[in-house]
Amino acid sequence: MQKGDTLSTIAAKFQSSIAALQLANGLSENQNVRLGAKLKIPTTKLANDETTYWFVYVVKSGDSLGTIAARFKVEVADVLRVNGITDASRVLIDQQLIIPVKTPRIVEQTSEPVAEVAAAASMRTEPKLIALIPPEATPTIASLIVFDPATTSAQAASQVAASATDFDSMKSELLALYNEQRAAAGLPTLQISAALVAAAQAHAEDCAVRGFGSHTGSDGSTSRTRITRAGFNGEYSGENWAYTSTSSSAFNMWFYRESPGGPHRRNIMSTDFNMVGFGIAPMGNGYFFIANFGG
Repeated sequence: MQKGDTLSTIAAKFQSSIAALQLANGLSENQNVRLGAKLKIPTTKLANDETTYWFVYVVKSGDSLGTIAARFKVEVADVLRVNGITDASRVLIDQQLIIPVKTPRIVEQTSEPVAEVAAAASMRTEPKLIALIPPEATPTIASLIVFDPATTSAQAASQVAASATDFDSMKSELLALYNEQRAAAGLPTLQISAALVAAAQAHAEDCAVRGFGSHTGSDGSTSRTRITRAGFNGEYSGENWAYTSTSSSAFNMWFYRESPGGPHRRNIMSTDFNMVGFGIAPMGNGYFFIANFGG
């Protein structure tokens, strides 16, 4: 495993799947693979309908094929088929099941932070958290990252400056995607606030320098504190953050990968907000995307 490698990129390179790598190397579903580790590469290539993203899940107490299939958005019949199971009632605790997903999981174990992670917070006046993904549903990105301590604040700032033009287009795309959904729902469009941009950009760079994302800044600040500190004094404020590779995938995580009542979507579609600012900072193979809202 070298810097930048993930199980999915290795699987794709060798026309295999994450599941095949897990089974060949005895890796559990949530086991990190450290830089420098050596992996056995399966010689069997992908089957006709197999994707790189298939992975191994270990059955736990309380699981059923129905709940497992629902959790990973696959069909029970497909789970039975790819695992060669003829009797669904004989699935046992600790049994390894291949899950035939067609797209990447939200959290994929890596040696670099390319795992897609998102979180949302919403506040009014005082920093009282009123919309946050439950802890059990929120992946801890810090546990997935091998952060190079040689990366300094100055180097991170240099990366940001070098990519400023790309970041402008990414931010414009996010604004357009946000406002497209709001317009479709008959809501006023969000306007860019310089103060919210400043708060979002500073927090994105802070996340990149320390190597993990959070609504809490490295100085202990909340999103409301940072937004106020940047000069925005509206009654309402909120924040979405994500770690992923493109602005469109960040939007998809915030808007499409959760229920309509999810915290990211509520922030995007809230009538309390009329202003927004985006911040983007690179780290590893991806970017931290921050959206700060105000109203």
